[in-house]
Amino acid sequence: MDPISIALALAQFVPAITRWLGGDQAGDIAQQVVGAAETLTGKTGPDALDAIKADPAQQLAFRQAMAAKADELEKAYL
Repeated sequence: MDPISIALALAQFVPAITRWLGGDQAGDIAQQVVGAAETLTGKTGPDALDAIKADPAQQLAFRQAMAAKADELEKAYL
C-alpha cells in the first residue's frame, strides 16, 4: 500500500488530511502523515493503519499528533 493510500485511509480520523493531500506536495505530506502513524504505533505502513483502526486510544493519539503538525502540513499544502 503506497503512502498516499494509507494517508487517505487515516483521513477517517483526521478529515483535514484529504485537503492537505490535494496540493502539489501530496507525496511529502502523505509521508509525514504515515510517518506520524508509524512513530505512534511502532509499526510500518499498513500495519500502523491497522493498529490505529483497532485502538481508540491510538486514534486519539493520532488525532493529537496531527493537531500538533497541522500548521506545518497546512503550510506544505499551500
